[in-house]
Amino acid sequence: GPVPGRRFVVVDNGVPAVWRTQLEHYFEQHGMETRILVVEGGESSKRSEVLFDLFAEFEAFGLDRRNEPVLIVGGGALMDVASFAASVYRRGVPLIKIPTTLLGYVDASIGIKTAINFGSRKNLLGSFAPPLLVLLDRTFFRTLPHREIPNGLSEIMKLGIGCDEVLFQQLEDLPPDVIFEDRFQTRGRHVLSRAIEIMINELEPNLFEDDLCRPADLGHTFSQVFEMIPGEDALRHGEAVSFDLNISCVIACRRGLMDHTTLRRAANLTEALGLPTKLPEVDPAALWESVVERTRHRGGQQRVPLPRGIGACVFVNDIAAAEVETALDFLVNRHWH
Repeated sequence: GPVPGRRFVVVDNGVPAVWRTQLEHYFEQHGMETRILVVEGGESSKRSEVLFDLFAEFEAFGLDRRNEPVLIVGGGALMDVASFAASVYRRGVPLIKIPTTLLGYVDASIGIKTAINFGSRKNLLGSFAPPLLVLLDRTFFRTLPHREIPNGLSEIMKLGIGCDEVLFQQLEDLPPDVIFEDRFQTRGRHVLSRAIEIMINELEPNLFEDDLCRPADLGHTFSQVFEMIPGEDALRHGEAVSFDLNISCVIACRRGLMDHTTLRRAANLTEALGLPTKLPEVDPAALWESVVERTRHRGGQQRVPLPRGIGACVFVNDIAAAEVETALDFLVNRHWH
């Protein structure tokens, strides 16, 4: 867009004021008229009310259809809803993603999917919207709540288990202080770079999901059940994915796709990355309903990704409800003991 000119910036309310102040100074120095709209972040932001509020703000600003890209600064949930708004306002205005969380950095910002939740369904309404640009800056990790670093590492673990054994080993070799103290500021960048490279390699040939057998769907068959738990027990997206990964690993082990030593490696890495290991109470029937819903989403077949050892996955269409319940029972009673 033109400089000097105007910019509309959507900022996650979880982004500390210090970063918002720097944004304001940046645009002032470049002679830009800027509307910085602070919007609720997190999963609760993915609602139709937030979407239509964004439309109203775009219209009040008089957003140019081509020359004033919407900048989205925040976590994955905010990027989902704000990207959706940009993708349908005047049938699409340019957008730029600037993720501020580790999960957004390695996952939500990389693809072209946008979404909001509808009813009890996660990401039911959305679009495909390739961003004009994605800007990745690890500096934001310095001020993240402690819980957000493991939350993002779960999506990297997913790629390691399902796509790349080297990445999995890199996660196993990460010193704890890189995760919990350094926060990838001076070390561990190779893990993030490899994860992004793998994610791009997985998405690029199938950007619009013409092929519904997607390795990136590993960890996303049962996770919605955990993620949509209301109240204080609600889990972050990556935490829910980690439980899904372990359920998938147990099913894979019982099917002979993974040996017990490898199953233990997955469990040990889950703990080492700081992800939760105490499962919240869930009804096994809800996990099965999630399989049914994913079957609808995946074109009438289950297409459930299961890990084959570490670094690869297979897709199956014969998962049974009893199999899911047995895997859940194993996790609750024996897996982390």
